[in-house]
Amino acid sequence: MSRKTTDHITGAQQIIGELGLPEAQRNERSALSLLALLNLTSDKRWPAAQAPLIGITPIMKWALEHYGKDYSIMPGMVASAEIMTGQKTVLDYLLKPINKARSEALTER
Repeated sequence: MSRKTTDHITGAQQIIGELGLPEAQRNERSALSLLALLNLTSDKRWPAAQAPLIGITPIMKWALEHYGKDYSIMPGMVASAEIMTGQKTVLDYLLKPINKARSEALTER
């Protein structure tokens, strides 16, 4: 690993620390994720940082391509996800039969 590569990873870890993230998250993988989110390859200086919107899989591919680190997603790895659904609440589901009956009351079939 070149000195520039090491310097960027170390710098990213310092930034993560300054942001107040827990010690467990101040690791190389988090640093590479930050560098990917900034699109900061080892041949660029920090002022050249950008802000592309990319997901986890592209971040892992980016780390492999630009820093030679393979953090492939494998079966058994812990992950969290947020699944965006509609705007219905539990109450909406509970009241659905009542609302349906009310809307159909006194109407022709």
